[in-house]
Amino acid sequence: MSLLRLLFLLLLPLLSMHAAAEAPPRPQPDELRARLQALAERKLPEAEQRTAQQALEQAQASLASAEDYRRRLDALKQTLADAPAQIAAARRQPAALSTAAPVAEPAADTPLARLEERLAEQEAALADWRRRLDEADGLVVGSRTGPERAQTEISTGQVRMAEIETTLASGREAGRDGRPLGPERRDALAAEWHALDAQLTLRRQELAGNSGLIDLGLARQELARLQVARLEEAARTLQDAISRQRASQAEQTV
Repeated sequence: MSLLRLLFLLLLPLLSMHAAAEAPPRPQPDELRARLQALAERKLPEAEQRTAQQALEQAQASLASAEDYRRRLDALKQTLADAPAQIAAARRQPAALSTAAPVAEPAADTPLARLEERLAEQEAALADWRRRLDEADGLVVGSRTGPERAQTEISTGQVRMAEIETTLASGREAGRDGRPLGPERRDALAAEWHALDAQLTLRRQELAGNSGLIDLGLARQELARLQVARLEEAARTLQDAISRQRASQAEQTV
């Protein structure tokens, strides 16, 4: 029996137990907000009130993180759905650019103001394509380095979710003191569980769509590089024409 298969068989019961565990009830943001606002009315000892406040604020932060992960998951799914068409379009355009005519010199009688206007347009387009190139570079690098990070996050996240499930089931803090969980602490742990669940769902989707993201990034990268090179050439041509006109005007003035 291979080592990989042996490890899988040893871990299978743990994975099954985790899959079978029920998700803790998700705290509601409005309820957390109301309880936080009413906390002072409970007249708790200072230390206890501070602990309860911190737990409620932690729960709110975890729910906000969970919502952010869900939004990012929706955006990722849309990106992956659109990727085949975008890849095909991005791969067609470099072929058209490679056969395009070289950047032409502007006509000698083009007014200086028009040359400067065209240069400003070229520079704006150039800035936009440089931004797109940076985004494509980031997508490629992230997709190539992301799987290892995602696998690590999934592994550590699953362990933490199992710890939270055990703590909530026992009703006591883990560790030697084993203090009973207060309602605020239970909400903080439940909200953390849901944030981890949303995070790991996003990471699994990233792993599943990783090859498509790399292909998309490479196609965008090639197109952006060609566009940047062509726009830089056009900007230099316009700048040279502007310099010549200014020099000519200076000579005529003298």
